[in-house]
Amino acid sequence: MGHSLGPPGRGPSGSFYHTVSGTHFSVRSSPGHMTQRMERDGLASQYSIAYSVGSGAHAVSYLIEVGNHLFESPLSYYAQFGWGISPGYENLKAPDFYRAVRPQCLFCHVGEALPIPGTLNAYRNPAFAAEAITCERCHGPTTAHLRNPVPGSIINPANLAPRARDSVCEQCHLGGEVPVPNPGKQVS
Repeated sequence: MGHSLGPPGRGPSGSFYHTVSGTHFSVRSSPGHMTQRMERDGLASQYSIAYSVGSGAHAVSYLIEVGNHLFESPLSYYAQFGWGISPGYENLKAPDFYRAVRPQCLFCHVGEALPIPGTLNAYRNPAFAAEAITCERCHGPTTAHLRNPVPGSIINPANLAPRARDSVCEQCHLGGEVPVPNPGKQVS
């Protein structure tokens, strides 16, 4: 889970054409830096990527920072087929860098986001107290365990009652409006 959020350079340079919108996307990538450019109807815009989201085992999505606001890129990199449109942008006639990244969107992808209260998608500087998902997400507070690492000094989800155990995983893996498990994977 330590690879859930990282530097922007995860994904090769390349391009993608979104036929629904007639948008041409191009990507320039180097270690630690990435820019994504989009062109549609004779207009172009380009953004530097601030963060990559996902380990890359299946896909990587990208976040841009405008001032202290985070937005999701309409372009993702998929391990199976390369560059493609990000989930939720597939049928849009004008995919753009306007999807606000809310704290609840980040809960399953980062250790601790630092949102500015009362805003939709504004974050402190830095935006994250912990980029990687830490042990505490599934095992609870770790202070006692770090002082004395013995059984019982931390929550072991395998030792919980089935409902409690499942709820630990479900905080991310079955979140959203409609729970959809990954094909071929068992949830419990």
